[in-house]
Amino acid sequence: MIPLSTIKLLRQWSAWGEAQSINYPKMSPMFGERALKTPLFGTGHIPDGVWEMEKAVCALTQEERDIIIQRWQRHRTYRYIAERLGYSRWTIGRRIRAAEAEVHRQLEQIYCTAAPLSVNAMVESKTVT
Repeated sequence: MIPLSTIKLLRQWSAWGEAQSINYPKMSPMFGERALKTPLFGTGHIPDGVWEMEKAVCALTQEERDIIIQRWQRHRTYRYIAERLGYSRWTIGRRIRAAEAEVHRQLEQIYCTAAPLSVNAMVESKTVT
């Protein structure tokens, strides 16, 4: 199971991705619900952590990326994804969990890169006496 922090980032990433597509609104203002006619975030704005999640998702295989997008951004059911990809519902559940685990692994690689040896690394150091 993936950590809660990765789940939160996936939710932020999916909300950002949904806001970027200019389609018909999902909700109707006629029934007291707010319809999103403009992106949730300003043009060109990416919330904290979302860019890293986008890079992690882009690093997945084509099938894993498709599974993550279908499940998180388009909110598809296991049944729909399984039929679309030709798997059983049980198998697609395993594939979704594996793709989420791979996203988490990719995020760890992005956030846990090697730190520099020193802050003020200088090639030539001269002292003045």
